[in-house]
Amino acid sequence: MKKLHAKTLDELADLILGTSVGSYRTVKDIHGFFQSADPRFPVFDGIPSRSTCTTAFLQPCNREPITPRQNGEDPLDDQCLEAVILELADPRTYPNDRDTLQTVVDRLNAVLEPEGFEIIYDGHAPRLRGDSVAAESTPSTFSAPNRKVPDFSRLTSNALLVEELNARWKEANRCSEASAHLATVIVLGSILEAALQPMIHDDPMQANCNSTADCILVDHPS
Repeated sequence: MKKLHAKTLDELADLILGTSVGSYRTVKDIHGFFQSADPRFPVFDGIPSRSTCTTAFLQPCNREPITPRQNGEDPLDDQCLEAVILELADPRTYPNDRDTLQTVVDRLNAVLEPEGFEIIYDGHAPRLRGDSVAAESTPSTFSAPNRKVPDFSRLTSNALLVEELNARWKEANRCSEASAHLATVIVLGSILEAALQPMIHDDPMQANCNSTADCILVDHPS
């Protein structure tokens, strides 16, 4: 993948640190995160600061695509950075914590959008789509799970209903991620039904129109 802007790299570092979004990581956790992303990352000794440790890992691999060194070494390269991004979006990084995964993926896509990249999913496996040869060579069947919850309060002022719609939306995401497609459709259908009820209650005449012509008559009675 191409070299990322310095601000983008700072945003990635913040996601890895888990300071404001995602899981908070200690120095030991940060080492484990990078090692899980790509075993080529070294183990640093004597780096007490979380931010210094994260920067030490990220900076060497934020570079334009290169060929391996002639001396046979396996250097940190642009593919290591891609591996780090995919590790951030991997459901296994957040076991039993789908809400955190959703928050991280939403933020990650917002950060990567100006660079021309997007996290998508092939089943459970995250993929990087965009200006990346590796990403383009692997087609994806599904969009990223855990899409951002819509603002259901725009449909109803009933706080309990909004809370229920939010819960159903998250459940639909979980069904989609598990490739339970029929269950996903059923849960989404229940969201639509529940969201329409307050609209019907507020305007029963409009809701009971049998045709477009009837609706016009309701809006513009003679």
